[in-house]
Amino acid sequence: MSHALEADQSPSPPRRSADVSARSAGSASEAAATSPLPAAARRADVLKTHWRRCKFQISWVLTLLPLVYLISYFDTGMKSPARTFETLQVGPWTATLMEEDADPPHRRGDGRLTKTYLVRFCDDCRTEIRGAFISVGKPTGKRLPGALLHGNPYAWDAHLVFPKALDGAATIWLTAEGWDGSVHHAAWPLPEDTARAAGYIGRWRGPG
Repeated sequence: MSHALEADQSPSPPRRSADVSARSAGSASEAAATSPLPAAARRADVLKTHWRRCKFQISWVLTLLPLVYLISYFDTGMKSPARTFETLQVGPWTATLMEEDADPPHRRGDGRLTKTYLVRFCDDCRTEIRGAFISVGKPTGKRLPGALLHGNPYAWDAHLVFPKALDGAATIWLTAEGWDGSVHHAAWPLPEDTARAAGYIGRWRGPG
């Protein structure tokens, strides 16, 4: 009986090593939790923060950007041309030729002279015209009859290229094709100052 009491009253084994291990594990966990993020992770967080702040502004910019191009698209038809030629009959339609600016023809990358012209057809006939072209001098052969008029339907424009040599008079020739397949023409005399700048002064034919 005395031996049993002694066994019950004997001290328990020391637990110091287990406590130390537990404290070490806890310290390691805290260190891992408070350790700085890798550089790549920090950059990702910064980008996410900037995106959250700026995505609405970017959305507004992308929404308004097409309006700028829409304004420039209709600007050609709204601004006053530098020079307006007389209105001519082109088959069943009428057309007015205009110069976009007062500058003389300028040389482009390939060395050829070019200038932008506008053509305004009658209001009631725009939907009847399949396509229209302008050229310096009467087009010949089966090639494309000049520069294609395109853009704002209220005033189509084309970059007219001036050839180095002419077979006929220095005129601006309009070719218009209807949806019914009919083709009609009209021609305006090239202004003297433009003909001189293009080297056509010997070919210039004044009005009348």
